[in-house]
Amino acid sequence: MKTNNNKEGFRVRTRLLALVAGLTLVITAAYATEIELNPDYPETYIVQKGDTLWDISSMFLKTPWLWPKLWQANPQIDNPHLIYPGDELQLVWINEQPKLVKSKPSSTRIVKLGPKVRTSEPKAPIPTIPLKEIRPFLIYEQVLSEEEIASLPYVLGTNDGTTRSSYPQTMYAKGVDAPQGQLFGIYRPGEALMHPETEELLGYEAKLVAIAKSMPAGNFTKLEIVESKYEVRNGDKLIPVLEREVLPAFFEPHEPNRLVKGHIIHTANYSKYVGKFDVVAMSIGENHNIEAGHVLAIMQPGAVMYDEPPERPQYEDDANALEKMAIEFGDEEVIVQLPDERVGELLVFRVYEKVSYGLIMRTDKPVKQLDIVTNP
Repeated sequence: MKTNNNKEGFRVRTRLLALVAGLTLVITAAYATEIELNPDYPETYIVQKGDTLWDISSMFLKTPWLWPKLWQANPQIDNPHLIYPGDELQLVWINEQPKLVKSKPSSTRIVKLGPKVRTSEPKAPIPTIPLKEIRPFLIYEQVLSEEEIASLPYVLGTNDGTTRSSYPQTMYAKGVDAPQGQLFGIYRPGEALMHPETEELLGYEAKLVAIAKSMPAGNFTKLEIVESKYEVRNGDKLIPVLEREVLPAFFEPHEPNRLVKGHIIHTANYSKYVGKFDVVAMSIGENHNIEAGHVLAIMQPGAVMYDEPPERPQYEDDANALEKMAIEFGDEEVIVQLPDERVGELLVFRVYEKVSYGLIMRTDKPVKQLDIVTNP
């Protein structure tokens, strides 16, 4: 565990480098980003079941987050941004710029039910990223603030004196005012998500442990567990299912329209290192104008070194006590920080007020907590 001095040193070094990092971002954003086609892009492509929008964008572009500049939607059809299995896509040139269009929409499959009755079976559009990787975070996971946790109704207990319940048991709740048959998600607040620089509490992860249905019980609210993932404990929080709608998984990958910078603060699988298709939590959210579909670059901070000739330069971890003291207090004369390195990209798929979740789409090196996320 890091000491308070180490934390203070981290903040000092961050302040010293903030101006340089900010100038770098401004210079990068000053240039208009132009799309660059992959050398082996196909002239046409028929969308397959199992494809994702990221797959298709990567097929045509070196930078998949510039998809909005490539896609030529037809404004005369409903939901022109959606792509379906069976759609034929064609790369064309409009005003000397490459554009991807639907040259042939998929045909609706006809299912014969009888001699005279026929019906069409609708197809689902392809998702932006693999649904199996993010489904738990769209359905089962929440981030709750301290205020939300304090104000939510909760499981009170049972008449048989047990402190844990599961399907198909019933229990009583406190603070619930709901009609009969209302479904509730039962959540358990867990790990605190902290800002690595300011140590501000950004929220608590909360996992769905069960779903329950309200039943009449006089002056009390009785809940019947209809589905359980884990045992329900007294004190677990209740959220009406309709208040937490499942978020759509269909959004365009795109880059932020302003400068953003944050840190990876948590890995969903609790591993020290994560890679492609792993989920991470970040210290930026709605308050920082982050939205679903944003693609962010993952940067690993450059190594901090103590350099005072004629002595040999020392990495921070190898420095002696005196050298580490100079590093912690930000002695600019002897501190050198090597350049940050880009190691991959992630796509934001769920956003809260102060926190967001992203799926890592590419990495050159293992990704870890405190890695930086910023404009691609």
